[in-house]
Amino acid sequence: MNIELSAQATKALINAATDRQGARVVSLNQRVVEELFNADLIGPEGGLTRRGTIVRERLVTAALDAAFN
Repeated sequence: MNIELSAQATKALINAATDRQGARVVSLNQRVVEELFNADLIGPEGGLTRRGTIVRERLVTAALDAAFN
């Protein structure tokens, strides 16, 4: 799942409350919401899709690895 996301979209995805499917991704920027929706990472109600949970988990893991290695 190689997905190119903008820095704002990546930040919004990482900042979802949890990595559970349906967790809300909050962004005030409509372009970010559209980017995440078009990538099938969030659904029409703004909650994480199954794909979104996987991508978020990978992004969080990569950020933690970068911070502590």
